[in-house]
Parts: sequence; C-alpha cells; structure tokens
Amino acid sequence: MDENSLGFDTTSQPVKGQRGQFDITVHLDSDRQNSRTYRTVRIISSYGADPLRGRGTRVFEAVELDGNGEPIGSHVVLKDTWIDNDRAREGNILTSLHLAAQGEDKQLMEKSFLTTICHGDVWTGFGLLDDNAKALMRGLDIEKDRDSLFQLQRKSTIHWGRSAPRSESLRASSSVQVPHSNKTYAHKTHYRIVFKEIGTTIDRVRSLPEVMKVLTETAGGAF
Repeated sequence: MDENSLGFDTTSQPVKGQRGQFDITVHLDSDRQNSRTYRTVRIISSYGADPLRGRGTRVFEAVELDGNGEPIGSHVVLKDTWIDNDRAREGNILTSLHLAAQGEDKQLMEKSFLTTICHGDVWTGFGLLDDNAKALMRGLDIEKDRDSLFQLQRKSTIHWGRSAPRSESLRASSSVQVPHSNKTYAHKTHYRIVFKEIGTTIDRVRSLPEVMKVLTETAGGAF
C-alpha cells in the first residue's frame, strides 16, 4: 500500500533529527511543476486543527530552502489549511484587493494586510490535486441508498436556570437537546499560502491597550 493510500502527505516531510520540524512544499499558483520548499521553525497556531470537522488550519514560522536544502532568506509565515473547493483562494483575494486599491486605500491595504510571497493548491505525488473528493475518495461517490449513513448531524443544547432556594449564588439548571437537520459540507481542497510578515497571535498579547489597538486596526482593515 502506498503512502497516499494510507493518508500520509508526501508534500510535508519530517526533518531528520529535528523533532516537530517539517519540509513543506508550496505549489505556486497551483502549478504542480512549479514549487518552493519551506522548513518549519516553530508552530504559531494549531487550534484550528483540533476539531474533527473543519479546515485543519496550522500556521508555521518557516524559512525557504534552496536546491541543496540550505536555508535562504528571512523567516516567513506558512499557513496550511483545507478550504471549500469552490471558494476563492486567499492569495487571489489579496491580489485583487491590492490591484483595486488606489491612493489612501492602497496605503491602508499595505498597512493592514499581510504581504503574500506565494500560494497555491497542494498536489500529491501522483499528480492529483490534494482534496477529499478526487484524492482521498479516488473520485468515488457514496451510493445514494447508503449516503444517510455518512450524514453529519449537529445537536445543540438549550440551557435555562432558576434561582435555587435560599441561595443567591447557586442556580439550578435544566437542558434539552434540540436536533438539527442533517448538514451537507462542501468538498475540501488542501491549500497553502506564505506571508512575508511574522505576527503575534492576539492570545499572546499581555497588554490590554495593545489588544484594543489590534482590534481597532483589524476593524480599520475590514472597513
């Protein structure tokens, strides 16, 4: 059985003798013949990869490798994620915004958004786009009479409470499960993007004024 059949990612290889470090291939503009390799230095964020269903996002600090496997240039940020296959790619969205901006808007763009170095969908060693429809499922569909076995259902819990007797601080609560209809999720495609700037996640900012500054600048960039 080959590595892709087992679910291993051949475009992300562990660095020998360096625990937790990987050499990751980024295919430029989704071109499987045109790629760069980056070696991770540390993981910046991985909480997006914890849920069973989601985008599996991991963000690394990394450095590019030359043809001899030697580090070149400054450290960068590499984002590895699984996106809905019909969504516009983040790198293309940023490029469109930069091209459309003029004057003060262009200056705001350069100040508020990260600089894209390269990006693209991931291609497997067999020349297949790394997605969960063609690569993982090998292009097969679940038979219509069996698809109900694989549908996901989300259940929500509604809580309500009342004051407990002789106590203002304790509350007695009840809950009920509210079923939701089965949900259909879009196929996911493996995607990577590399940014020039290295930031700090907001949960590591220890100063409240700095947190408020970040939130204000985020809102400024969004509007």
